[in-house]
Amino acid sequence: MDSAGFPPVEEVEELSQELLRELSSGCTEELLRRGLECRQRLDQRLLEAQSRARGLARGEPPRQGESPAPPRRRYVAQLYYEISRIDWDYGAEPGRIRGVHHGPDIAVPLDLEASRHSGTFVCDYLWGLVPAQWGPRRAPPDPSPN
Repeated sequence: MDSAGFPPVEEVEELSQELLRELSSGCTEELLRRGLECRQRLDQRLLEAQSRARGLARGEPPRQGESPAPPRRRYVAQLYYEISRIDWDYGAEPGRIRGVHHGPDIAVPLDLEASRHSGTFVCDYLWGLVPAQWGPRRAPPDPSPN
């Protein structure tokens, strides 16, 4: 580079020639075309998923061929239960995070005071309990009241 911080003219000219060779080879057009087709397919799938989600949110029945989705609260509770393997103590006083984490070898009680820790710390701590090896476990408790 010269004193002004720009590359020498010869280097710029060489890069320009290399770019022209790549563009004229035709392979870049094929890559761009395939990338665009992939993007269009993904956009279409996203639009379809958004449409289904809006319909389900309005209470419309699932389309033919789709299995009915479980009620949202139950689904979310089951998902968190399967991932975290934590049985929450919903009777804990406000400001307490209490429950039992069922690890691979031993159950570990949880008892954190939320006001003493940041939300980030609590989240990182709880995710740190989740084992890298994941597998299904026993059925979750029913979160709906009796």
